[in-house]
Amino acid sequence: MATAPTGSASEQQTILDAALRVMRRNGYAEAQIGDILAEAELSTRAFYRHFGSKDDLLLALYRGDAEVVAGRLRDRVAAAATPRAQLEAWIDETLSLGYDRRRASRAAMLGSDAVRRTAAFAEENARANAALAAPLREVLTEGAATGAFPLCVPDDDAATIHALVWRLVTEAIGGRASMDEDGARAHVRRFCLPALGVASG
Repeated sequence: MATAPTGSASEQQTILDAALRVMRRNGYAEAQIGDILAEAELSTRAFYRHFGSKDDLLLALYRGDAEVVAGRLRDRVAAAATPRAQLEAWIDETLSLGYDRRRASRAAMLGSDAVRRTAAFAEENARANAALAAPLREVLTEGAATGAFPLCVPDDDAATIHALVWRLVTEAIGGRASMDEDGARAHVRRFCLPALGVASG
């Protein structure tokens, strides 16, 4: 993404907000730069002050959304009092990305096949996944150190829990969920807590 001139952050945000509105109406493939600029009431010149292409714009949207989600996840985990409560907060907040209708719709749009085909998506996706997994790894590391999770191997278990939860999130976003949110939450806890050495009751 091009570096924006000083004082133009609001212009950039206007374009990003307009792009989301157009994409919701038309889908990514049909969202043209001209439509986005008409929605934003800005010129082509304004667009290219901030973005080199529509793909650059899309990656900026994806990056910004990932940062918001990661921040919300960190805050919710930090607000919980014990390692177990923190783990459950991470599970619940992450599952909501698939089971909350509004959040799932946005995730589906920003994670569509068209988005995944953009240049540099793999790098952005890896960065987003690392940010979302970081609070989980920190919780497991603390729980292992304090004895709250006596059987925990933090790096291995973080990868396993992350994969399990994201499979459920992905299925829910795609309309293929085999269980509701409460069922998904219970399913994850039933597997994870005993594996960490914690009674699941």
